[in-house]
Amino acid sequence: MPPKKRRIAKKAEESNPKAPPEKKSKISKETPEVDFSELFASLALRILTTADGEASIASPSSICLTLAAAAAGARGSTKKEILDSIFGGAEESEINTFLRRTLRELTDITVANAIFVDESFETKQEYKRDLKKYFNAVVQSADFARNGDKEAEKINAYIRKKTKGLIQGLIPPDAISGGTRFVLANAVYLTAKFHDIFDEKDTKLRVFYNEDKTKKKVPTMTGSLKHMRRGKLTHTKQRTYSTANFEYVDFCIGKYHEFQFFVILPKKNSTCSKLKALLLDSNGISFGDIQKEAEPEREVHLVLPKFKIEATFDLVPFLRGCGMQEAFSPAADFSGMSDESVHIDFAGHKAIFEMNEKGVTAVAATYCTSVAVSTYDPFQMIVNRPFLYGICYDGLPLFMGQYY
Repeated sequence: MPPKKRRIAKKAEESNPKAPPEKKSKISKETPEVDFSELFASLALRILTTADGEASIASPSSICLTLAAAAAGARGSTKKEILDSIFGGAEESEINTFLRRTLRELTDITVANAIFVDESFETKQEYKRDLKKYFNAVVQSADFARNGDKEAEKINAYIRKKTKGLIQGLIPPDAISGGTRFVLANAVYLTAKFHDIFDEKDTKLRVFYNEDKTKKKVPTMTGSLKHMRRGKLTHTKQRTYSTANFEYVDFCIGKYHEFQFFVILPKKNSTCSKLKALLLDSNGISFGDIQKEAEPEREVHLVLPKFKIEATFDLVPFLRGCGMQEAFSPAADFSGMSDESVHIDFAGHKAIFEMNEKGVTAVAATYCTSVAVSTYDPFQMIVNRPFLYGICYDGLPLFMGQYY
């Protein structure tokens, strides 16, 4: 089902006169019609809901870039379904302008977009120009009809290179056939260091409480986040937010503190599934609300598992369930791409997320094929039960996952 229209929470300074002003955004995540921060989060949460009870990870940025590239070649009701079901009904010009601006700002992350086109498939020049203009996508020729296996390996090699060898075999052998006309591919690679937050000697096996009341021991890091002083200015690098249902904390990571790692921990009487439902409820608090309401915290004590998670999704059932039906049927209209009638045959997504004492590494790839310190009490979060986590760029979720 398409993302629901959300209420927009009051800004922190409006609801609390003493609250510090919001950090000015480098990229505009909102238009009158859509809040892109909430849109990306909603997409990720809906995907994670399909893997309830399992540790998983998804990159809404990777998926949105691939589907926006497909929408650029769609026309009529096919385009409308993509825009309504995935992008909340936003105007295509707004989506493309936002994604173009975001790609330009993400200089410390590898984002690669490509379309592999069968040599018999005549792609319109206007579509090629749009791919280059908005998505910085490269167009490569392929011979799917005669060398399907070889071309699949070529695409996999492209993804493998862009993700530093972490994502292998994205395109399964049966995804390419003699009728394949094009493959849209996207890869996202991010690595960001923590700033002396966790020390390996403090990592110990601790009890983690599963939702079914069982327990397990997992390697768990312990660290403290404190405000940083630079010259005469004090820069608070962590924020928190609490409700009756969950606790939230985020802190800056990366060489220039350009990314934020976040954790959303359900209260002990709740579950990760209930938390996702709450964040997706049009009458509940949204991820976008949290970004507006979270406030700087002087000190945070954090106890957090270290882990590596890999997840693969067949996106077709999910996208159909969201309302994107026509693009997968013979009735699809991709006449903005070519005069030949084609439809999307398969869509897949793979993501990997690793976190340890040094920092995080997150990679994702998506493809579509077509056929025809003081007396102050610090904020403390002991993450010893299932939780949500992810990485943001200025409040925009690039990766979001769940740990069980």
